Amino acid sequence: MPELECTLDELRTHIKNGKELTLAECFYFNNTILIGTERVLSEKDIDRLDGKVGGLVRVKEFKTAVVEETYVTQLIKFCVQILKENKDYNGLHSEKRKVVENKFVNILPQHDYLTLRVEQMRKNAPRIFAHSINTAIKSLLVDNAWQAKFNNGMMNSIRSEEVLVGSILRNIGYLKTSKEVVSTKIGDLRNSRNALYLKVPDLSLEIVKNDSEKHELSPETLRIIHESFELSDGSGFPQKLKKAEIYPPAILVGACAEFDLTMSGELSQSARGYTETMRRMMSLSEKFDKSIISVINDEFRFLAK
Repeated sequence: MPELECTLDELRTHIKNGKELTLAECFYFNNTILIGTERVLSEKDIDRLDGKVGGLVRVKEFKTAVVEETYVTQLIKFCVQILKENKDYNGLHSEKRKVVENKFVNILPQHDYLTLRVEQMRKNAPRIFAHSINTAIKSLLVDNAWQAKFNNGMMNSIRSEEVLVGSILRNIGYLKTSKEVVSTKIGDLRNSRNALYLKVPDLSLEIVKNDSEKHELSPETLRIIHESFELSDGSGFPQKLKKAEIYPPAILVGACAEFDLTMSGELSQSARGYTETMRRMMSLSEKFDKSIISVINDEFRFLAK
């Protein structure tokens, strides 16, 4: 069924007749998402919209975690394009580039749910979307090198999948914050201790758990989504976990996210160069993991040339 415009009364009738519909776009109220596009609308949702909608509502048929092949192809194409064109990977060895590209090609088609969620992020929070993809690329590069160095050269493909999926979905909670939070630099949100920003890990986990019937994400992937904002010294959020309590790949993803945020300028007025970025990352080694920071340094040393 194509998109449909209808009144709240018509929408209520459709729902009573058993139609599964979802909003065509997120509905904002007081600058906060009241109802997102990720769920089947209920009569209770219509009650929540009553008095807040000035005209017709755009809806479409809800499809459970099955996406058109073109969406998956477009996502893979976009990820590969960033890998090839972003300045952070200019000089990356072709073999390492190919390894990451192959992981996108082999893993993403298995995750329709991820594709649906990433498409929502691309439309509603393009800057956060780009950060998520870059975090995934950096996390895969670093995890591959970490496994080769500390796992006797044995590669755990399940862990690689967890890292890829978790590093992207960790930010899906932004869609349940507000337009202001989505449009503000992460550094500014941190400095102001923005309450909605500090809820992102919980919101991300909440979204994914509520969608449990649409995916088969592992408990380890959920831990990456929720714990990758934590820091080894206990100064992270949302639970202030310390090193031994945090799932190790979550620490790796968090460190790669920090590396990307620093390089991109999200934490300062402008983007920083590799040398300045690594100087900052080294100063934060106790907040992450010294071995991971060392691997990041080794893997991206080509940027110093």
